Amino acid sequence: MSAIAKTQGKKLDYLSELRSLYHSLDTEERFKSINQLALEKNSDSTRELIHIFNECGWRETKFQILKSIVANPDLRCLEFLCAQAQQTEDIPLAEAALQALGETKSIWAARFLSEFYKFAPETLKPACVLALGKLSDRRLLPEFLQDLDRAFKLQQTLLVKNLVLALGELKAQAAIPMLVTIAKNKNFRDVALSAVVSLGKIAKNTKVFNELESYFKNDSFEYQIFNAAKSQCQFRSDWKLEDYLNKIITQGAFHPALLLEFNSFPVADVKAALDMLAEDELSPMLFQILAKIEFPEVVAWYKEYSHLVNEKNQEEFLLSVSAHAKTDLLQVLEKYADIKNKYFIKAHLLNSANPEPELKKFILSDDFKNVSETEQIQILNDFYYYLLAYKPNEKLFNQCLKTLEAFTVEGKNLKPKALGRMIRLFGQLGYSSPKLNQFVFSKHTDQRKSCLVYFESQAQSYFWTEATQTPVFTKNPDFEEDDINAVLKILINGKENPFTESKWSDFLKTAAQDKSESTQIWFLKLIAQFKPVAYKEYLLKLAKSPNYIVQFHVIVALKSFGDETLSDQIAVFLNSRSKSISGRALDAMLSLPGNRAKRLVFEYFAENYNTPGVAEKIVRSFKPPENDTDYFAVQATKIVEQLEQREPDFHALPLLREFKDQLALHQKSFSKAKTVPTDADILAIDHEIEKLVPSYKHFDEASKAALRSAEVTFKHPELFDAFVDKSSVVLGYSKAIDIVLEKQLGRKILFPKLESKLNEFQNVVHSLTLNEDYPQGEKVLKLLQLEKHFSVQSLPVHKMGLVAQGIMNSKIINEHFKILDGLRAWSVMLLVFARKSSALTKPLLSVIDDEPSVVLLAKKLMWLQDVRNPIAHRQTVVEHKDVEQIREEVFQILKLMHKILFY
Repeated sequence: MSAIAKTQGKKLDYLSELRSLYHSLDTEERFKSINQLALEKNSDSTRELIHIFNECGWRETKFQILKSIVANPDLRCLEFLCAQAQQTEDIPLAEAALQALGETKSIWAARFLSEFYKFAPETLKPACVLALGKLSDRRLLPEFLQDLDRAFKLQQTLLVKNLVLALGELKAQAAIPMLVTIAKNKNFRDVALSAVVSLGKIAKNTKVFNELESYFKNDSFEYQIFNAAKSQCQFRSDWKLEDYLNKIITQGAFHPALLLEFNSFPVADVKAALDMLAEDELSPMLFQILAKIEFPEVVAWYKEYSHLVNEKNQEEFLLSVSAHAKTDLLQVLEKYADIKNKYFIKAHLLNSANPEPELKKFILSDDFKNVSETEQIQILNDFYYYLLAYKPNEKLFNQCLKTLEAFTVEGKNLKPKALGRMIRLFGQLGYSSPKLNQFVFSKHTDQRKSCLVYFESQAQSYFWTEATQTPVFTKNPDFEEDDINAVLKILINGKENPFTESKWSDFLKTAAQDKSESTQIWFLKLIAQFKPVAYKEYLLKLAKSPNYIVQFHVIVALKSFGDETLSDQIAVFLNSRSKSISGRALDAMLSLPGNRAKRLVFEYFAENYNTPGVAEKIVRSFKPPENDTDYFAVQATKIVEQLEQREPDFHALPLLREFKDQLALHQKSFSKAKTVPTDADILAIDHEIEKLVPSYKHFDEASKAALRSAEVTFKHPELFDAFVDKSSVVLGYSKAIDIVLEKQLGRKILFPKLESKLNEFQNVVHSLTLNEDYPQGEKVLKLLQLEKHFSVQSLPVHKMGLVAQGIMNSKIINEHFKILDGLRAWSVMLLVFARKSSALTKPLLSVIDDEPSVVLLAKKLMWLQDVRNPIAHRQTVVEHKDVEQIREEVFQILKLMHKILFY
């Protein structure tokens, strides 16, 4: 075996090992494999990371990929991040993509972000600002300063804080007066501290800090930050322009922000410093500094120093010009005009204010017609970046693509492969036009392949009628593997089943013959998407594949049918040495109906409860049996007892205890249904409660027991005399309502929706500004459209913020008892997610559509929480009539819950 073959073999083994961990239940293993893949820093690793992002079901893995993928910020990476940043279905993911773009150090990313900021939803502007700050991109400084003033007046604390931090990174001298004003604000201390930190990065005179000292000296923590910023200012105030210049000349590596300091010195001093660098050997440093200069004189300086440009440093000069966005610099560039020079095109595009003239100057020109095919493709690639950056400006973007569409359909100046690249460009940019359909069956291989890529993002009806109804695998005998895969992707992206049931069997037979593993995977995805009846034999055959990825998609396809007869076939994968496969198999098994799948899961559970992630997954997803069997309750008890004896510090033991109790209560409900209570008093209380609250009969045993306990105590006042504390009765009622809400609203409605649609809850949090450090009551009240029901003081804004934190950091999924820690928390969930508001056209929680009842229930829950809290600590209740009044309100609450939750 040659050395190259050995290297490739090792690489395949290495990738195979990583792939076995991508979907592991163990978070640490997943993250480690993703980080290792990102360290490869090549186009293949970027492609694979994007593939994992699209395939994985773990939300935290998606965030990890967005963080890791910037290790190799190539075209594919930037394209992926821009697409993620512009999707608004999941705002936290969009924020993470924006943050990642800020880490790319790409000038094209900066251009995209500066355009995106102008058109972005208000919820994404804070993240966009921070990203531009990281990229040291100053082109939006005037807008930032205006927006800071506006946001501060409107008390948009998150946007204010991020603008403050970004202006500090950008060394914005003009921001100093506003930063001082913000630092003096006593209401939002972390925003004020952020202003102090930014002043430390910008100010050169410590007088600013002397003016602010009295605002921070009374808090040791704040004063420490204040003094650190002041020291930074003092240090910078001692530095002269010559010091910065000397550091740049003598040190090969320095922070890019150092160059921004030149904007804080007088123009004449900067010009004198640049003159010192006006030598052939020092010209690269001169061009580096010019790239960060924002003075109006910079255009004249580029003209003046252009005499230093030669064949060796022309690239650095043009890249320096690329860092700006000044149309005046286009005149400077004319001297270097050459359509074959990618650096000239890049500089020209980035300094242009409008893409339309650039299309005419380059792509629609005679010069473009006369260059080689390879050079045409290179120019189109440059324009792809350019148009991608302009995509947020929808009107201008579509106008440009219509111009390109007419040019493409005419096709005179495009060489064959360049035409294919143009078609692909339309697909990558998400542009749709029936006029481009004509190329789908082109005889030119590259054009046909490009058109298939175009259709992947379109899924137009034309393709359904022309492509899928003709046997694409026989009509085009020259179809290669990539072509077949592209057709399958198009079918998967479609919203309708491409075949009648009778044709599926023949299609699978044709498609499955002698196909590669990558094609098999796309077929499996297609089966999982449309679930044809003619599936079992094909799936079970592929289940024997040694390829991890094929096995993974076999399990996904098997799960999609929800067929309990497949339990044993899926269970085989539970013991796979691949953590991804065993984890996916467990997920599939937990989704299947019937006791057979549940028993197989518990057999696996008994042997693997200490495997990372297994216990948490089963506790979270296991659905108790619908028939009377004590098997699962008994097994859970055995597991917990073993752990308490052998591993009392096992991290998941508290979860498992709760799980065991739930199964025991579930099993007890069957026996309760068969026997009539013998205690006459208890039976009478049950009947009376049921008359008042008809849904009582649907309560689970824990809810009944809590409410019954409070009623028994209340119904027997002889237990108390005038001097005995009756607080336990009130606590009992509060606990009963809390349990009913946890069971009926939490477990049946809220928690399943949170696990499957967490991003929708996070989007609402963003839209209501509850993700800000200090949500503004007046604004939240207005956005929730609750002005008729609450005042700013009575709205539980603080509790809303705490619950919002649990939603934003995802802790509410596994720690709902900590996040939803009382009746006020449940009232927050009702007010925010069970009603229509400016952030919700349709409530996320499917309760009765009765706005007044939902609001009234939330108010009463808050009232009962306020009654319960002092009683739970030191307050006593002696008068029986006080308890009686509270009980009346409790049953009003239960009646409202019956109406809303049991309709």
